[in-house]
Amino acid sequence: MDQRKRPHDGDGDGGGVDSPGKKLKMSQVDIIAQAKAQIAAKLAAMRAGNPTAALPSNTASASKPPGIDMADLQRRVAEAKAKVTGRVSRFEEATRSEAGGSGLKVGLHPALMSDITTSQSKKRKELKIYDTPEEDLSHNPYFDPSLGAKPTKSRAGRSFEFVEHGRYIQQAAALRQQARLEELKRSIAATARKAGFEDELDTSENAFRKEEPPEVEWWDQGLVTDKSYGNPYKIDGPDSIVTLYVQHPIPIPPPGEKPLPARPLMLTKKEQKKIRRQARAERLKDKQDQQRLGLIPPDPPKVKLNNLMRVLTSEAVKDPTAVERDVRQQVAARKEAHEQDNEERKLTPDQRRDKALEKLEKDEDKGIRCAVFRIEFLPPGSNKFKVEVNANQHGLTGVGILNPSFNLIIVEGGPKSVKKYKHLMLERIDWTDASKNAPLREDLDGDMEQDLTKNRCELVWEGDLRQRNFRMWKYRRCEDEQTAREVLTRGNCAEMWTTAKAWGKVHKDL
Repeated sequence: MDQRKRPHDGDGDGGGVDSPGKKLKMSQVDIIAQAKAQIAAKLAAMRAGNPTAALPSNTASASKPPGIDMADLQRRVAEAKAKVTGRVSRFEEATRSEAGGSGLKVGLHPALMSDITTSQSKKRKELKIYDTPEEDLSHNPYFDPSLGAKPTKSRAGRSFEFVEHGRYIQQAAALRQQARLEELKRSIAATARKAGFEDELDTSENAFRKEEPPEVEWWDQGLVTDKSYGNPYKIDGPDSIVTLYVQHPIPIPPPGEKPLPARPLMLTKKEQKKIRRQARAERLKDKQDQQRLGLIPPDPPKVKLNNLMRVLTSEAVKDPTAVERDVRQQVAARKEAHEQDNEERKLTPDQRRDKALEKLEKDEDKGIRCAVFRIEFLPPGSNKFKVEVNANQHGLTGVGILNPSFNLIIVEGGPKSVKKYKHLMLERIDWTDASKNAPLREDLDGDMEQDLTKNRCELVWEGDLRQRNFRMWKYRRCEDEQTAREVLTRGNCAEMWTTAKAWGKVHKDL
């Protein structure tokens, strides 16, 4: 074993080797000292006016220039200063890395080399305790005046309002004048109704003119002052209708609408077949269980002409003719039983009628719908027959007014029935087809004269009703307008004649 030992660094003359760090420190200190000495010599020479004395020893022996270039001298001084500054900075970096020495020679973070204390860490929030004031609580930030009892407001007293002399007398005179005007209007309307020219009065522009909106709606009268929206509203105050109470009105269903019955779940064709198949399999399983228990006799073999040799092997060989006759009788019996079952399941005429009426009643439960049609010409024929028969088949009530001026058709019933009847009147029937109508009139020569090219059917009005106004549907022939109005008045729809007549005038003007 080698008995030599590494000399200790602290030994004076033991032949120890200086560390690289110490060598670096010594060399850098020498360089800095030498640079500082050169700079000091140059500065002293410049102050003394002898620039050659500031040069190093190796350049002192050189020949002096004939003249001194100050710009060149300043440039050299600046370069020397820059070199010294760079060397000093490199030395400080090397010293810092050695101070935070580690195995990987990684310097410390700048934040760890100095004792950094933030102002935020030194500051501590001091708990402020507020004493509850005994008398004045308005300056307390935690006092909520809404939680305490509100001071009662003194109600302003009402003063007497004296009525001016003659005020109510003028109001009574105005009411009497208004009553006289209303009575005069009723008498004029009755006279016009008897004379038969009521339509000239009702079809004017005044009959369809709407009243102007009031300055203040009735629901806002308690919130405005001086009957105008421009003034401040009465929201707060003893005379305001706005209070802290909430009014919840009781919901009342409208009279024209009835609650719809719950609709059954709609199944697709595939789902319906699956349900029928499962029900049939369940019935077959129950029947087989009863046959196994002996509760019912087993079914006889289902023999057909194509499988009689497989089912009746020996008997078919002995007497094929008798076997074939028996098989045909069984097939005929099964067919007869099948047809009899179908007849038993078929509805009787009374049951079919009751089923149709039940459907119409269900449709009527959804609401009463009304439609009014205007037809220019409605002569006897298939079209006139279709109008009446379809109205009765769909359970509709109303009336058909036959008048020389025009024909008015009114129907009322369920929404579905009215929709089908409207499709019949507006789409299906061709009102210009002369082959489906009888002659309009015959002249003295016996020639047929009819012109249906301008004949048309128009939907004048359609809407909902609260209840039916007619008990059945039938035609009524009215030669004059007064008779037609009397018929419609019994059904509470006299205004339909005026509307239909005005409709025709508008189209003629167009």
